[in-house]
Amino acid sequence: MEAVVFDMDGVIVDSERYWHRLEREIFEEELEEDVEGVMEEVKGRNYRETYELLAERYGLDMDRTEFIGRYDEAAEVIYGERVELMEDFCELVPDLREEGFKTAVVSSSPRRWIGMVFDRFGLEELFDLVLSVEEIEGGGKPQPDVYIHAAEKLGVEPGSCVAVEDSFNGVRSAKEAGMFCIRFGGEGEIELADADALDAEDLRSKLKEFR
Repeated sequence: MEAVVFDMDGVIVDSERYWHRLEREIFEEELEEDVEGVMEEVKGRNYRETYELLAERYGLDMDRTEFIGRYDEAAEVIYGERVELMEDFCELVPDLREEGFKTAVVSSSPRRWIGMVFDRFGLEELFDLVLSVEEIEGGGKPQPDVYIHAAEKLGVEPGSCVAVEDSFNGVRSAKEAGMFCIRFGGEGEIELADADALDAEDLRSKLKEFR
């Protein structure tokens, strides 16, 4: 393996629980579908693409500007005040780099949201590449485009990368790009993943298996 590629939400920071609260609130207000099922379907997707999916598949009638505005407003609080960093993350990544691995963040979040996390926790020097799906041409997760693009930017083959993801859409994106994938966090069954890691210590152990 030559590179380890991290998702951000639900992996580097524990933001998913906060996004789930916002989405449950919006979906219960606006949709007639099974809210839990829809939330699982959109987990890991870019919020702009989530709007398009909800409007086309579930008849979401909320104005697009209002929908995006609610996410943007929430992001200021979630990333600026609430999220916590994965335990031992700032030790894990330098160790990987010392061992010769390239490291990257590949996220469905906008670059501005990623920047909030990086500024707050001082992560800028830890990565060779930071990539948002909004910075590429092509589809977001679960499409493979963003991971293929990340491998190209890192100068490695997708098959030489391990992605760390927490959602079905993220795992599918990495696997269809040709990467190995560790599912992090232990929520639900994701049979596509090559391994599971329940916490930071477990992740470190699983990564050793790919070295």
